[in-house]
Amino acid sequence: PVVLGNARFLREMGIDAQAAESTLQELEEKGETIVLVAVEGQLAGLIGVKDPVKAGVRETIEHLQAEGMHLILSTGDAPALAAADVGIAMGTGTDVAIATAGVTLVKGDIRAVSFALHLGKATLRNIRQNLFFAFGYNFLGLPVAAGVLWPVFGILMSPMVASVAMSFSSVSVIGN
Repeated sequence: PVVLGNARFLREMGIDAQAAESTLQELEEKGETIVLVAVEGQLAGLIGVKDPVKAGVRETIEHLQAEGMHLILSTGDAPALAAADVGIAMGTGTDVAIATAGVTLVKGDIRAVSFALHLGKATLRNIRQNLFFAFGYNFLGLPVAAGVLWPVFGILMSPMVASVAMSFSSVSVIGN
């Protein structure tokens, strides 16, 4: 029988992995994930697996942290993507990750996260401005058109001017 797993798993299976402890720590310090291999109950070797860090990851993480975000990097874990507030999958990743994530970076470039964040903030800013334009014209224009200022100031807006103002509200939103 062949057993593959981490040191804890091999211990649970009754296999002594002490002989590989120094090599195990050395490889883990280099950022490798270690898979121990045992054959017939004896440690036979270990495999170090390392996924290279993609270009732009450090800069993107620093930018997002500067924006006040709390980040957790969890690679290759579809349940983590589903549980995250915003799960981001690489378009070059597995079908399960792509289907589970809230956001998929089609080209697999992590720098697109900063761009998407900027685009999202700009969209929300535009929505707020448009709501201000639409409600602002209505808040000011409707009472004047209804004659609220007539008793005090003698100002009355003609229906034609009111309709132009309402049209200008729509034009402002579209222009924005």
